[in-house]
Amino acid sequence: MPLGAARFGLLGGEVVEDLGKLELITTETASSVTSLDILSISETTYNIHLLVLSDITVSVNGNGVFVRTWYGGTPTLATSGYQTAGTSINESQTVANLGNPIASMKAITDIGTDAGQSGGASIWLYAAGIATEDTFTNFHNVSQNSSDLTFTEYGGSWHNLTTNVNGIRINTSGSDTFSGNISLYGYSESTS
Repeated sequence: MPLGAARFGLLGGEVVEDLGKLELITTETASSVTSLDILSISETTYNIHLLVLSDITVSVNGNGVFVRTWYGGTPTLATSGYQTAGTSINESQTVANLGNPIASMKAITDIGTDAGQSGGASIWLYAAGIATEDTFTNFHNVSQNSSDLTFTEYGGSWHNLTTNVNGIRINTSGSDTFSGNISLYGYSESTS
């Protein structure tokens, strides 16, 4: 059911305001790739996007995946200008501040390569389609490392790029590969 579909009946028959809904833009499956590009994010339709990564596995123990953006008429990949702040917590309650990867935005880190070890994330992107504003994200991920510790991270990223973002790249940190499912949604605000 779309986010705004519950208009009647939940509040004793009272009509409630339509708050908008998430609309699927694309779903992609990565299979042992170093990067996956989504070059059509419908940025002229949506100013808010949700990127969902699920069942992400990696070829190199302890590695993960990151996000970069494409911009411009002839799409150019932005490989710098990203800032990240956040916190990492593992199941033994060890808390750490996240590093600041300048070359990309955070998605999922520290995934183990043993059977059943994987990661998932939800990443909200704001103002990607607004050429006069920087792009911001907030993220939450969870993964299991090779020591069978469950990690969760949350935080936000900022991309110092005041231009129209029109694509997203999910990539590894080097020549290692990843597999998994990636879905991109656009948030459509209510018109009522």
